[in-house]
Amino acid sequence: MKLTGVVQEGKGEGAKFISLPTYDKIFTKLLGSQPFPGTLNVKISEEDGRVVTELFNKKGQRFEELYFQNKKMGDIIVIPCEIGGLSNHKSVIVRPLLTTHHIDIIEIVSSAHIRDILNLKDQDQITVVV
Repeated sequence: MKLTGVVQEGKGEGAKFISLPTYDKIFTKLLGSQPFPGTLNVKISEEDGRVVTELFNKKGQRFEELYFQNKKMGDIIVIPCEIGGLSNHKSVIVRPLLTTHHIDIIEIVSSAHIRDILNLKDQDQITVVV
């Protein structure tokens, strides 16, 4: 399924969480290499947001009961994706269960800095395949 969306400025929280050893270990295993410390936020249509939510519920890989330094961390669900035709860089859409984002914002974690590779700026259009 192809999703077309617009790159959005993030809140800066993705980098903080991805850098925590608990999440870093998960993403390193999923991507086959160290994740870029941050997420690419993409605004999609409300309808596509509902479809992605359905994909998370049916096919998403859940990571629950996560801890860091004896503190409970937020659970996440991920689904693999390809961004802007970059099949040589593994990526996943992540849905933190404690997110403040609406369903029309997807957060992408990748083994590469997608913004730099594709020379993306806020409001640029991008295609994500799930």
